[in-house]
Amino acid sequence: MKNKLVLFNVIILAVAILAIFFSGLSVARDERFDEAKKEIVDVANIYAANYDENITENVPSHIRLTIIDATGIAIKDSQSADAIGVQHLDREEIQNALKGTPKVVTRYSDTLKKDMAYYALKVNVGDSYVFVRAAIAVESVQGYVQKSIVVMVCVLIAVLVLSYFASVAVSNGILKPLKDVKNNLEAVKNDSYVPSIPSSSDKEINAILVEINDISEKLRDSMRRESDDKQKLDYILDNISDGIVVLNKGGDIVSINKNACAVFELKDVVGKNCTILTADKGFSAHVADCLENGTSCDFEYASDGKFYMVSARSLENGMAVLVLSDITAIKIGEKTRSEFFANASHELKTPLTAIKGFNDIIGLQTKESETKSLSEKIDKEVTRIIALLKDMLDLSELESQKDVNPEDV
Repeated sequence: MKNKLVLFNVIILAVAILAIFFSGLSVARDERFDEAKKEIVDVANIYAANYDENITENVPSHIRLTIIDATGIAIKDSQSADAIGVQHLDREEIQNALKGTPKVVTRYSDTLKKDMAYYALKVNVGDSYVFVRAAIAVESVQGYVQKSIVVMVCVLIAVLVLSYFASVAVSNGILKPLKDVKNNLEAVKNDSYVPSIPSSSDKEINAILVEINDISEKLRDSMRRESDDKQKLDYILDNISDGIVVLNKGGDIVSINKNACAVFELKDVVGKNCTILTADKGFSAHVADCLENGTSCDFEYASDGKFYMVSARSLENGMAVLVLSDITAIKIGEKTRSEFFANASHELKTPLTAIKGFNDIIGLQTKESETKSLSEKIDKEVTRIIALLKDMLDLSELESQKDVNPEDV
């Protein structure tokens, strides 16, 4: 911003100086031409009024005086003998003098090889007349312009250099409060904010600094509260036995506690997509369904011999929360119970079958009514226990099945 401000000031000043320079140069050039025209008219009038045979002698070097006869032939010239005898009747200044309306004419001189301003007057000499023509080099005007350009360029450079340093000084004074504001805002970010003391001589800037100080203090307090709340939340999440993962609409991980990181054996995954968590297709499918369709679901997830119950919940803002509860102990208990029931049923069924067989033999061979009655009761109880064991075996078999295939009945 500082460089732009300095460059802008220098450009504006340069354009203004150039505009003044060229307009002044144009005015000066016009004035010099007017002075040259006036000078040549005065010179021509003086020589015409004092015409004699030696008029071309002792003429100042910057003035060319030419005498032209009535036929237009140059008969005398103060600077060039080559011009004598040359026809000049067709020249514009001669024609104007002949008509009685003399006028200054500017053109290139083939004799002197330079631009000249001409002015001629008709002078009566006896029964005839001659033309007294005075000329002055336009180069004297151009030389003044060239000298002026050099001076003005030097002045322009000097002014631009001074304006540059002045602009830098002014810019530093104006931008210093803004730099202080920038440093203060960075300090707020780093939690090292110190209010800046308004020191500018500009009341408006001081008022802005005061307002920014107030805003910065409020922002600092807000950031501290947010940081404290985040630390509390992180502490709570990290001390929850369950793993917790928070996802945004796009499936990127917004937050994850240390227990969830331990489950997936990952670190520094915040900001990455949830597909990095696991290659399990079932897990990914349930999470995708929760994010895309807003469907909440519960499913099991197994990893490295451990079992987790995953609760996927969709939030109103399109985000999703995954809660992973370790159910490994429950799974092991169920498996142990199932194995115990299966083994116990097999171990008990054999002796009970033998008891039932022996009891049947006793019932067939005895003739005593009391013994037969007891045998029938024993058979009834053994049959009931065998049926119970059969039910236990069926239940154990059902629990051992991973997939249940429902059928219509």
